[in-house]
Amino acid sequence: MTELPMMATKEIEIIDKLLTERQPKYCLELGSGISTLYFPREHETFIRYWRAIEHNGHWYKSLRLRLPDNADILWTRDDSEETYFKEALLYKYDFVLIDGLDRSRAIKMLPELLYRGGFALLHDSGRKEYEEINKQGKVLIEGEEPYKGYYKHRGLTLFEN
Repeated sequence: MTELPMMATKEIEIIDKLLTERQPKYCLELGSGISTLYFPREHETFIRYWRAIEHNGHWYKSLRLRLPDNADILWTRDDSEETYFKEALLYKYDFVLIDGLDRSRAIKMLPELLYRGGFALLHDSGRKEYEEINKQGKVLIEGEEPYKGYYKHRGLTLFEN
């Protein structure tokens, strides 16, 4: 059985559908997780290259030996956002999944990261701090559903270039 990303089932379905419809070849994931294993593997017929950039050494070490052939992961080895974003800007992509450090800055960098016609998704966009950012995109799923006195920081917002 394939491990599923740490996302709501509906979020995974939406991402799978968008990837299938738009068939991006070059993808960037800011932040990594089971999604780094799942999406490039599930869509290997058209995803040529999936690059994840991670600042957390634990996640990097956990994932790097399990990656599909069309994916790689880069560990920035520190919490330096400068290193993190410098690495992101080395290439352009058809699709960017934003689920890591300084998501607000990542949204501002999309014109530099995306090819014309590319798209990006902000995961956990239901957090209150993203209310203004969400106005720049299209909210696909609302977030912050109360759960046992806490919030599940879910939500997915689409941005297009």
